[in-house]
Amino acid sequence: MCCDIVGEDCFRQLCQQYIQQNPIQTRALEMYGTSFSEFLSHVTGMQEHTPYLPDMAKMEFLIHTAYYAKNRSPFDFLKFESAFETQGDKIAFTLAADVHLLHSQWPLHKLLEPEFSGLTSNTTFYYIIERPRFQVKVNPIGQELFQYLTHIAHRKTFLTLSETTPNVDTLTRDSIIQGWIGGFYVSE
Repeated sequence: MCCDIVGEDCFRQLCQQYIQQNPIQTRALEMYGTSFSEFLSHVTGMQEHTPYLPDMAKMEFLIHTAYYAKNRSPFDFLKFESAFETQGDKIAFTLAADVHLLHSQWPLHKLLEPEFSGLTSNTTFYYIIERPRFQVKVNPIGQELFQYLTHIAHRKTFLTLSETTPNVDTLTRDSIIQGWIGGFYVSE
């Protein structure tokens, strides 16, 4: 996607600069490039010509990460019911391994459309990136759902979620049905 936006020659030069400044230090090559979007935000002229490119690079990396994530397992309702009865105030949910969240001031989902023209930045866009059935999808979502899932990603307990999220029951039910909530644990 980023290569399509800036062109192959420009993208190759950006990658070479990134590699020079960020030598590979891990054997997990699939994680190399985590900071590429941050790198792009500091490239001279980037903000003037393609200010959305760092967010697009971040989305592209999250698509890559979602693709290679562990497959989803069904939510264990019996185990959850048992744990909730005895330790409900300490229950915290986890997102499925393929679920990632992204917010941007740019309509990144529109940039992916071939007929897109024009770009404005006057609001915040929220996205969920997931691989529900072996194909990665990027979907815009509402702010309330984004904040709820972000709280889960930050390991907030269900008790905290209930105190801070008005539609917690609906959001929880829908997130489990969609497979975005992959499990739970009892926090200490």
